[in-house]
Amino acid sequence: MALSLWNSSYKEYLSLEKCISYVVVRGLVRVTICEILKSVLDFLTVRGRINFGIMSKVPRDTFLNTEHFKGSVIVIGAGCSGLSAAFQLKRAGCQVKVLEARSEIGGRVKDDKSSGICISQGPQIITGCINNPVYIICRQLGLPLRILRPKCNLIDQTGELISEPIDQKVELYFNLMLESTEELKESEKHIVSKLSLKDCLSVRKDDLEMQIFRELTEVEGKLLQFHMANLEYACGAPLERVSALHWNQNESMLQFDGEHAWMESGFAPIIDKFAEGLDIQLGCEVTEIDYSGDRVQVKDRDGNEFIADKVIVTVPLTVLKKETIRFLPELSDAKKSSISNLGAGIIEKVMLAFNVNFWKEKVGEADFFGRIPDTEKDRGLACLFYDVSFKETHALVALVVGDAVDGVKTLSDPEIVECCLEKLRNMFPDEKVPEPHRYFVTHWNSETHIEMTYSYVGVNGSGVDFDNLAESVDEKLYFAGEATNRRLSQTVTGAFISGLREARKILTSKT
Repeated sequence: MALSLWNSSYKEYLSLEKCISYVVVRGLVRVTICEILKSVLDFLTVRGRINFGIMSKVPRDTFLNTEHFKGSVIVIGAGCSGLSAAFQLKRAGCQVKVLEARSEIGGRVKDDKSSGICISQGPQIITGCINNPVYIICRQLGLPLRILRPKCNLIDQTGELISEPIDQKVELYFNLMLESTEELKESEKHIVSKLSLKDCLSVRKDDLEMQIFRELTEVEGKLLQFHMANLEYACGAPLERVSALHWNQNESMLQFDGEHAWMESGFAPIIDKFAEGLDIQLGCEVTEIDYSGDRVQVKDRDGNEFIADKVIVTVPLTVLKKETIRFLPELSDAKKSSISNLGAGIIEKVMLAFNVNFWKEKVGEADFFGRIPDTEKDRGLACLFYDVSFKETHALVALVVGDAVDGVKTLSDPEIVECCLEKLRNMFPDEKVPEPHRYFVTHWNSETHIEMTYSYVGVNGSGVDFDNLAESVDEKLYFAGEATNRRLSQTVTGAFISGLREARKILTSKT
């Protein structure tokens, strides 16, 4: 009943009084049911299953059970996971302080409005809207969403649209490659465990060509490279760095169903709402966390010291890899090994805003379209274009994935833009592709205190590494972020839920 009431009216706080009005029974049984209901609401609220996000008329004492933890907590990092944890803890009555190394909140949420519309340099898509808590928060705030249509036209470098039969054949072939790697995992697990996804796919491709397709045509071979680039987009890294055995470790776990949605106002409005009223100290780079005593001592690069009962670490995986934060005592060997085994992936974006929409006639109503590369080496640069146009603003966002991410590091922004324009001119030879009147190029590889977009399982890693990283220590040291969410890594939703998860651990802790 409680979950049904919450899902039908998630803009309002679900109180015990509201739930009691739906208990249609008389006598002492009603008293018993109401007592049980009180515990159920407390259980669901503390765990972030109901009464999360931005609601109207939130009572001062939001948690019904007065026995939960109400001490002091320091949250390190003001990204989505850190702010969601801090927001939840403060609402529960905890004393919360957020320390952020950068000069702004948001972390990898970084929206750009220079073109006249909101285009995020980081995440901007909700992957699966049904029961997704981030989708619910968007509805709470009345944020505009655009449902993404799944159709994706594929265009080669001569401007030809790939025909549907060829597309279906190569997609089937590619899926067979992926499925056959699963068979290899079962029969040769000890061998596959040492292979990268690139190596494993190469082996299966050779086998399939011998058994089924013999050899792909030139066009089909190029189309296959597009699918490889799309896989690198999903993984967040070149395939030679990704585990063949565990690259899809969360595939069997429940994900959020439904259509994907483009957030027209970006994720920043959610971040800003979470930050309201929080004690956030910017420009505070944490260098040491000492949890050896009864309370936790945190020091920053300027020599400032902060003390709290508990600390949540929500910094990006790259910060943990670089060991810029000293832990006293040291983290366990298992946790340090998992930090090493997980990869810090990077996807770059190139936004191009034009005065005209020259792609509409060929692409139609599709929200994105793919570029078929001429070579394997060329596949990662502008492999996919998202049409992010809104009203009178015509804009595309090109993705840079795989080895191309390292390839563009030596280029200037105008050179990268010119590379993308060259691809577009080849794809639309009958159109006059103009110079963009606005553009931006992301540089997540060099963003101070971030240097990544999302995590992946490295060749020596497994899904267990996400769990190891999420393990709390001595009920004083906690970890959150997308790289600690095995089921929903690589997503803003995963980061958000990890923050609620750690808040729940703290609120239900003994001290």
